[in-house]
Amino acid sequence: CTEEIVDSSPVEKELTLTMSTVPLASSDGHSKSVSGQVDEGTADDYVISDFWIFQYNENDVLIGKPTYYRTSGVSSQSVSVLLPPDDGTAKIYKAVFLANTHDNSLALKIDHSTLAALAASGLTVSSSSDLYQQGYDDMLMNGVVMLSSETQNIECQLYRNVAKVKINVNNIENSGITITSVQLKNVNNKLFYSD
Repeated sequence: CTEEIVDSSPVEKELTLTMSTVPLASSDGHSKSVSGQVDEGTADDYVISDFWIFQYNENDVLIGKPTYYRTSGVSSQSVSVLLPPDDGTAKIYKAVFLANTHDNSLALKIDHSTLAALAASGLTVSSSSDLYQQGYDDMLMNGVVMLSSETQNIECQLYRNVAKVKINVNNIENSGITITSVQLKNVNNKLFYSD
C-alpha cells in the first residue's frame, strides 16, 4: 500500500468580470492635460477604443498572458483577471490597464516581464503629434488595480501620462535683474505605458 501525496498549496483563482467603459469628468490633478483644441476625453461620447491587461504577482513579476480587448462597438464584454490564492498571506496582485494603443501585437514589441520593465517602456515624443497613435486622435491611458483573493469587482480609472505646463515669469519692476531667457530643463521625451 502506498500513500499518494497531493499538492495542497493554494492556487490562483480566475475572476471573470463584465467590463464597460464610462467617461469621467476631469478632476484636479488630471484635467487639461492636452494643449490646443484636443479632445480631453471627458465628453459623454468619448470612447476607449481598445485596452490591454497586464497582470503581476506580489513580486511584480508577470503572471498569465497579457490580453488585448477591442471595445469599439461593444457596450460591455467579459474580461478575466487572476486573483492571488486564498492562503492567508494577504498577497496583492496588480492588473495594469493600458488603453488606446491601437496595437494588438504590442505585447510582442515591449518588455513586460516585470512591472518595472513595463513602466520603463513607452513611446518617444519629440512633438505634440507623437502623443497620438498615427491616424487616431485619442491618447494612451493607463491605470492600475490592486487585486486580493477577496476581489469581486474592480473599478479602474485611466489617466494620461502627459501634462500641460504653463510657466509665468514676472520680473519685479526696478529689481535690477534682467531676464534674458527662460529654459525648462529635464523634460521627458517619452510617453510611458505605465506609471
